Amino acid sequence: MKRLLVLVALFGLLLGAERTYAQTASGLTTSDLSSIVQQCVDLSGIQTFYPADGSGHLNQINIVNYPVDFPSGMTVSKDGQAVKFISNESFSKSPVAEYFMFRRIIQTGSTVKLIGNYYYTVSGNHLNKSIAIDYSQSAGVWTITNSTIN
Repeated sequence: MKRLLVLVALFGLLLGAERTYAQTASGLTTSDLSSIVQQCVDLSGIQTFYPADGSGHLNQINIVNYPVDFPSGMTVSKDGQAVKFISNESFSKSPVAEYFMFRRIIQTGSTVKLIGNYYYTVSGNHLNKSIAIDYSQSAGVWTITNSTIN
């Protein structure tokens, strides 16, 4: 019985460590994270879902800092406008209709897998696209090796 409890506790610690790793996106520099997120925001398959005003200019692009909590000082932009990072607390109090929510960022050596969603509204319906992107780093530059949007 003691062994079983020890195994269950170890399993729980491993799951907790994985969750903490993904939530804080540790192991990647702010510069790495900025590059990875910038490429996601610029991904051609997601562009048509961005909201625009009546003159065709993009509305504010938002990223909710939950469950992945991005470090302050990240710079990401779209069409010359800074992407807004919103704390989970602010989002809970004052939700926005269109936003990215990144579920996991997993680094293994010189590769990263980003998993998240983009939520948007069409004709009053709240919809979302699942995003999975694989990146590889070579000579300090991150490039997309595979992406899926569903």
